[in-house]
Amino acid sequence: MKIKISYKSLIQKFHPCTPDFIKNVCHGNCCLTDNGLKNCHIAIVPSDFRKLEKYNIKIKNGLLQTDKRCIFQDNDGLCKIHETNDYPTFSCRIPPLTLNKNNILIVENRWRNFKCFRVKEGKIPVYFSHRKSLEAIFGEEKTKFIINWLETKKTDLEIDIDDEIYQEMMKKTEILYQNLFNKNFIYKH
Repeated sequence: MKIKISYKSLIQKFHPCTPDFIKNVCHGNCCLTDNGLKNCHIAIVPSDFRKLEKYNIKIKNGLLQTDKRCIFQDNDGLCKIHETNDYPTFSCRIPPLTLNKNNILIVENRWRNFKCFRVKEGKIPVYFSHRKSLEAIFGEEKTKFIINWLETKKTDLEIDIDDEIYQEMMKKTEILYQNLFNKNFIYKH
């Protein structure tokens, strides 16, 4: 499957999500409830079910059900299993990136509300600050190619994406869209 990577979107500057930044500045607000919903916006896609069943969690309409914060988040805002093999969900690994309905990889709009975007200092292009998100989608080698392209060509890039990863990204977006806006998300194949 071919998608396009938006150069303009991926050069937006964000502060990296370092443990110090999370503990002292943002407190992991991306994993807290927002928009007045009673749960955080962690979509559970089919590939995540097996990993998460051992945690005895509740899922409703494809969203992890929690009170105000993700069940994996500690009091400092850090994810307790972020750097482990149990890293919980596909949806946690790819932010702030998402595919829009035109199959263009962009920064999800809601991320511009968080402190990692709004702070003045320490910001770098999102393809560096959230490189692990690109790696979760494309793997290490392809991510190196993407970053080199964005740095040197300074233009959009059409690139192949693994079909399974593509389907997971679309499912995540569909779950969030249906829960947040009560609408169906229709994308081009």
